[in-house]
This record gives sequence, structure tokens and C-alpha cells, in this order.
Amino acid sequence: MTPPGGSSSKVAARRWARALVDTLTDEEKARESAIIVSQLITHVYSREPRVIMLFAALPWEPNIDSLRGLLPNLTFAYPRVVGAGEMRCHAITSSSDLERGAFGLQEPKETCPTLAPHELDLVVVPGWAFTSDGARLGKGGGYYDRLLADVQGEGATIGVCFQCQLWDTVPIEDHDRAMDVVLTGSQNASEANGVVD
Repeated sequence: MTPPGGSSSKVAARRWARALVDTLTDEEKARESAIIVSQLITHVYSREPRVIMLFAALPWEPNIDSLRGLLPNLTFAYPRVVGAGEMRCHAITSSSDLERGAFGLQEPKETCPTLAPHELDLVVVPGWAFTSDGARLGKGGGYYDRLLADVQGEGATIGVCFQCQLWDTVPIEDHDRAMDVVLTGSQNASEANGVVD
């Protein structure tokens, strides 16, 4: 799938991505989210991380919160917006550690333990669209790009999206961080090296 008018405008591509996701029913989103969670579990077992950063989903993003309950022995972190283009990671133990924050997002309370990016073994990242080789169309603030610059380890970043958000190309710039793996709501997992499991 290729965005209309090519891949030159991030604003137009985000608008198109939102329109595509808006065609999905709640049931379709829930089904695809469950597939993504299943794929994440498989990925976790193959990598054996100790600390995973998730995100609290907005209506147009896959809901992967159930992963916490399925992997209770791991430490989970969520991002908290702390300034323009800047996020900080905080460990949480339950949903009660989350509160409504910037942009209407559910974020960790400021009192939750802070984790440095290099302490994250695995980071699960939302986006408006991805390609199978890991290119990501983000929300436009550069928050994840800055955070991921300090995340270490091969295979440490996983982009997740609904199947309609996996495109042939997305507009990118030099500072945009590519994902190591992209998981969608289909049964296939797209590795950034082009291999499809």
C-alpha cells in the first residue's frame, strides 16, 4: 500500500492513515490487537527481556495493555511527556499507576520509578504507519525518535500497527529512527531485514 500522492508529505500521510484506521470496527481493532499481543509474547520468549516499554493506546492504535497481565514477571515501563519533544520512562506495576497526561494520553504518575532508556530491553512503539523494513511514520513531535536514540541492543525496537497501516513506503527524514521489527494485525511478523516469519 502506498499513500496517495507518493510519500513526500508526512501531514497528508498521517491524515490518510487516520482515515484508514477509522474504517475499522471496534471488533476488527480488538482482533488485530490480540494478534499483535500474541506475536509480542512470541518475540519476548525469543529475546528474554527483563524490562519492556509499552504505550497506552489511543483509539487509532493497537491496544497491547493485556501483555502486562500475560507476562507478570517482567518489568513494564510507559512513557511520560516531560517537555517539548521529550519523554521519560517510568516503571509501573498496575493500571492505577497511570493518569491522564499530555495530549490526553494515559501516562505514568510522576512518582513512579524512572528508568533510563539504556535500561529498556525492548521498546514497543506506535505510529501512524510503518513499512516492512522498519520505516516509521510517527505522530510528528519527534518524541520517540529522541528517546530511541539512547535505546541499545539489536532487535530492541518493535513497531506495532493495524494491517492497514503497513505500507510500501512512508515519508521519512534523516532523524527518523527505524524499527528493528514491525508487527501487524495479520498473522505474519515482518522483520526489518525483510524476512517474514
